[in-house]
Amino acid sequence: MELSEVEVKKLKMHELYILEYFDELCKKNNLKYSLIYGTLIGAIRHNGFIPWDDDIDVAMPRKDFEILCSILKKENNSNFFLQTNETEKNYYYTFAKLRLNNTIFKEDRTSKLNINQGIFIDIFPFDNVPSNKRLRKRINFKFRLYKTIIDSKIIKIKTRHGLNKIIAFFFRLFFCWLKLQNAHNKLDKILKKTNSIEPIGIKNYYCFKKHENLYFPINMFENLDRHIFENRDFSIIKEYDSFLKKIYGNYMELPPLSQRTNTHPILEIKFEDSII
Repeated sequence: MELSEVEVKKLKMHELYILEYFDELCKKNNLKYSLIYGTLIGAIRHNGFIPWDDDIDVAMPRKDFEILCSILKKENNSNFFLQTNETEKNYYYTFAKLRLNNTIFKEDRTSKLNINQGIFIDIFPFDNVPSNKRLRKRINFKFRLYKTIIDSKIIKIKTRHGLNKIIAFFFRLFFCWLKLQNAHNKLDKILKKTNSIEPIGIKNYYCFKKHENLYFPINMFENLDRHIFENRDFSIIKEYDSFLKKIYGNYMELPPLSQRTNTHPILEIKFEDSII
């Protein structure tokens, strides 16, 4: 489903509505966060969304992430839904989504899942990276193993391509004995254990495999600033330049036209009229 310019504009308005709620909650409770990844590039390069981007990513230290999840559960705001593998058993990511109720943003790969499919922003926890190199490799391996098991159980195999489709099939076959929630629990245990180990830095473990060995200063979230994003201001890390260069290289240079596309194959979308 190809979104029209009007639909893309409406989608971004809804995501900003969620982000403003998230920002106010963080300010009220003294929680640290930063716009991250493509959203951070958009803030620095465009003072808003990357024109062809259609999502919002934020990141938090693990401690603040856990506090936020606890607050959101207690708030029980009828407009929003915190989506984690604790609040919905069929949700498979290790990070959270803050969904807007009474909306739909149905993606092809997860369209058959019995989960809240509302418009969302992604919230990534950053965890410690052990200073011991051998331990780092072991944790990375275990994380990828259980993530692949979970993916194979939930994501439709027909949406995979090539080698990924074969891997998903065999993982689903060989690990059919492992219950989904048990796999989630093992993955959460791996991540939370890193925060009791002497760190060399921090990172989002749910990152592209090519970036799994990248980590960032342990105090990355200690130095924050406010920056314009779509005529509003939100929190960003002060060391954004070194962070973005480490991942993307020359992030200020626009990519080729062929790469200026969104990344969400959408089957269905529905907006909340009161927000438009």
